[in-house]
Amino acid sequence: MTTGRVVFPGPTSAEVVAQVLEAVSAKVGSAAKVGHGGTLDPFATGVLVLGLGLGTRMLQRFLHGGKEYVATIKMGSETNTQDGSGSVLRTAAFDDVQRSSLEEALAGFRGTIRQVAFSAQVDAVDAAALQQLLPLSDEKGGAEARERMFKEFVVRSNCLVQMGESVATKEEDLEEPRGLPAGVDKEILKEAPDAHFHSPTAGDEVTVHYVGTLQDGQEFDSSRSRSKAFTFTLGQGQVIPGWDLGVASMRKGEVAKFTLAPEFAYGDAGSPPKIPEKATLIFEIELLDFVSKDDLFRDGGVVKVVQKEGSGWKVPKNKSEQRISLKICKADGCLLEDKGSFDFLMGSEALGPLTKAVEKALLNMKKGEECKLICRKDYAYGEQDLLLLLGLEELYEIQDVSLAKDKSMMKKQIKEGEGYEKPKECWKVFLKVEAATDGKSTLPGFLPKTLEFVAGDGCCCDALECASFEMKRGERCQVTSGAQWCREPQLGLEALEALAVPEVVFTLELVNFEKVKDTWDMSEEEKIDFANARKDVGARLFKEGRYSMAMERYKKIVDLFNYVDSYKEEDNKVKAKELKKVCKLNRAACQLKVNLFAEAKASCDTVLKDDSHNVKALFRRAQAQFGLKMLLECAQDVKKVLDLEPNNREARALAKEVAKAQKEEDQKSKGLFGKMCQALGTGPIREPFVDRRFDFDAEERLQKEAET
Repeated sequence: MTTGRVVFPGPTSAEVVAQVLEAVSAKVGSAAKVGHGGTLDPFATGVLVLGLGLGTRMLQRFLHGGKEYVATIKMGSETNTQDGSGSVLRTAAFDDVQRSSLEEALAGFRGTIRQVAFSAQVDAVDAAALQQLLPLSDEKGGAEARERMFKEFVVRSNCLVQMGESVATKEEDLEEPRGLPAGVDKEILKEAPDAHFHSPTAGDEVTVHYVGTLQDGQEFDSSRSRSKAFTFTLGQGQVIPGWDLGVASMRKGEVAKFTLAPEFAYGDAGSPPKIPEKATLIFEIELLDFVSKDDLFRDGGVVKVVQKEGSGWKVPKNKSEQRISLKICKADGCLLEDKGSFDFLMGSEALGPLTKAVEKALLNMKKGEECKLICRKDYAYGEQDLLLLLGLEELYEIQDVSLAKDKSMMKKQIKEGEGYEKPKECWKVFLKVEAATDGKSTLPGFLPKTLEFVAGDGCCCDALECASFEMKRGERCQVTSGAQWCREPQLGLEALEALAVPEVVFTLELVNFEKVKDTWDMSEEEKIDFANARKDVGARLFKEGRYSMAMERYKKIVDLFNYVDSYKEEDNKVKAKELKKVCKLNRAACQLKVNLFAEAKASCDTVLKDDSHNVKALFRRAQAQFGLKMLLECAQDVKKVLDLEPNNREARALAKEVAKAQKEEDQKSKGLFGKMCQALGTGPIREPFVDRRFDFDAEERLQKEAET
């Protein structure tokens, strides 16, 4: 791909651009262009939007449009990467820092942020003005520049916060990448509105007003004087070369002046009588509109014409599901069949011969986009050319919401929610359950209801709990899950076993949620009280046999106490560490119940690292090793347990199981080696000193002998 946009998750923006530029240059030569839409600072990680070839023009929206950056600040820690992904270098207490004072201090960092240019970017997009910024970020001055660009921000006495700071420049210092060859000079007279950030591409039908003059100012042609706009197809040679290149760099509503050298106009011969030989021409062009036309298979078989632009950035993928509308018409527009709105699965061949054209078009469509597909009969039913009116109404996101990520609970989003927040532990959730079916018909006894529950408390079935954690306010979805996770008395579904239903499909809407105090706003005492309450919830879920739910509660407590060394009160620090240890052991017990033996062993290992004589950790690790068939290691841990507690009945029982299993393994090994030994000497004895090299010419020699 040498033209378009790429969403590239990677390291720093400079490294990504350099690697992509190298890869693209290897394919298309030194003329390759790569640019990116910018990040907050040179070390920012996450999603970086790249433009390749003509796609660099689309970056105007990212470089010049408004952007909002959301930063999460972790108090009291400094890392080696200056973000949350690195290793902690040092910590400091920050108990006297209030949220209000921090927000007041951070207010000075709000405002317009411009990007620092890197040499790879500047060379790629051919933006000469950006070269002025290179001394701040090239290899020679890079270390000093990075020191200037980052600073340690200290609030009050002892709060460490790492802040990224971008270099500010004037608006006029940053030009739009031109992407035009020498001989085609462009001067923008009127910028396009911010809402119009797309540029036309080859094959698009463009409509312009223009005024053409010679270098002495003499006008030789004008659509304005005729009061009639000019329409042509871009990139098809219908106009002079300079027009194809220049108009492709414009956006809707833009007015620009182009100065074209003879080789991009009418050449040495000119166009008598109005245009003399070797004339340099000046055109003032206004791009009024353009209709995107895309030859999907590059053979003229299916041409896509966009009639209504979509919104957002998400597009369908292979094997994805979406809701589309489709009308099938004759080439003259006469309606043959209106299929209306329906769910369509990519790769399903549900539309027969039309599937290939429809799927190809959908791969680049956004939600709300409408287009028409002009299909030759080879891409239709083979009898006549057709016109397809296609709309993408909804994109269904499919997500595995099961705690084990084993696809036992799959959520299909059918309506996007608001904002970005999703319910968290202990938030009050209002979840509307609209339907419950076996995939076809409503389950007997089902009662539609809006449930109110505390997230993570296990007050409703596992399927609803897990789904609610992955929903936004106002979102509607369908959740398909095994019946064992869907027993819910509040909905009349307490006896699913009697119905012999293998799986249940819920239709849900997250009506609302109410937040509670975030853990990072809690005091040390509040965190400990919160953790004790959640530990009790985990114990209740464990007794109910809901081991995965219990395991998740214990995991969140362990995560809460990841950093306790900065606790001010020594007593609180001791309590937090003890709670963390207990929850690790309880999590190991849950993992054993669901046969996650390797994970259970790892949980016990972390406890034994600091407390090598912890009986529960030793015994549960022994159980995990027994499940992993690590009999020797299991026996060693059982022996340690019995040395510490000689009367431990569970350990004695496990010791007997280990001995029995080891005996069975020894018998298997004995039988295997016995059979191997019996076979010794029973095979044919090969003759000594026989040349056993393969004769490659034997077949050819035998054929010649047969012929003679």
